[in-house]
Amino acid sequence: MGRVVVDVMPKPEILDPQGKAVAGALPRLGFGQFTSVRQGKRFELEVDGPVTPEVLAAAAEAATQVLSNPVIEDVVRVADSEADAAGDRAVRGPGLMTKIGVVTFPGTLDDRDAARAVRLAGAEPVALWHADADLRGVDAVVLPGGFSYGDYLRAGAISRFAPVMGEVVEAAGKGMPVLGICNGFQVLTEAHLLPGSMIKNDHLHFVCREQVLSVERADTAWTSEYAAGERITIPLKNQDGQYVADEHTLDELEGEGRVVFRYEDVNPNGSRRGIAGISNARGNVVGLMPHPEHAVEAGFGPDGARGPRSGTDGLRFFTSVMRALVS
Repeated sequence: MGRVVVDVMPKPEILDPQGKAVAGALPRLGFGQFTSVRQGKRFELEVDGPVTPEVLAAAAEAATQVLSNPVIEDVVRVADSEADAAGDRAVRGPGLMTKIGVVTFPGTLDDRDAARAVRLAGAEPVALWHADADLRGVDAVVLPGGFSYGDYLRAGAISRFAPVMGEVVEAAGKGMPVLGICNGFQVLTEAHLLPGSMIKNDHLHFVCREQVLSVERADTAWTSEYAAGERITIPLKNQDGQYVADEHTLDELEGEGRVVFRYEDVNPNGSRRGIAGISNARGNVVGLMPHPEHAVEAGFGPDGARGPRSGTDGLRFFTSVMRALVS
């Protein structure tokens, strides 16, 4: 039998009389080093079986919809109690300080979806604005999908020069995990964090489908909870999704094991060698065209083994990065 713990606290801006009372009493008791207290509450949810990513997603959904008041409270933690007791915070849930930034550019469409995926995985999403050269102390960054700057010039070309991207490039060079999804993948290639480029689909039409991928590499910061060779289903939607590179670069990616995902059953956009996602040499930067943030909640994702809309294969992107951040 597994157990999930959920911690809920008042939002910082909400009056917290009990927390203020405790904060006022601590100095009188000799604990003067603490300047403030937030008084929260904890729930323990038992499950008949192991605590899987799907169980954690359901617990996070219950926490935001039933166990907390979203107007005045934050769900600050959803964790596997056994993993937490062992000190391995990243196996099933984060510590309170795990923060993942989600960048919004003009024309971004999926920033809220990405933030929700981060929250369902148990981390704290932090909104990052394209015009601010400030990552706000986050531990990882997601560049979400959309049509940044209307895809003028070419997809991702203008976003590459946004002030926030200077910070992202520098942080990625120091090892910070960065995930680029769809338009975010295009931005990563334009910023030269990943090689190659994205051009119009070979059929010149927008494509939207549930796409089967094979996991080619399971040791990056964003894929450690998958198995090499595993087939997963992730929604795909793009019009500039054809990955291209010269033969030398393609051979280099293959030889160094930097192809992370490959399209299975059908190549939906003509990408060279069926490549759906790649990484940098260090494995902390990953870009892919399909949208894992649209496959994190049962009832809202692609069709899965448990029935229509039951697929949650995308959730493990976000639980993987929490494991990487701690380890």
